[in-house]
Amino acid sequence: MEREESYRERRVIKRGDSERRYRERRHRERRQRRQSEKERDRDKVRREIEETEKEKEKRDREDKGRREIEETEKEKEKRDREDKGRRRKIEETEREGER
Repeated sequence: MEREESYRERRVIKRGDSERRYRERRHRERRQRRQSEKERDRDKVRREIEETEKEKEKRDREDKGRREIEETEKEKEKRDREDKGRRRKIEETEREGER
């Protein structure tokens, strides 16, 4: 009889122990899963930020190139106007010299 009771007690203790280990394991797994989800989310946000920064840098480079082209075109037009004005003055002075 005593043997049966001690056997039952050991089974109960063993079952309680295994349940505790099971709960601890589940808790550990949940914690690890949450941690990995947080890391994934952090990585995703970091990648999105990097992509937007790269896009902004690309746009800035394109804008800078476009501005430089526009400035050189304006400078060329200005030089052309100045040259045209000089030529006109030279032609006028030549005509006056012929008279």
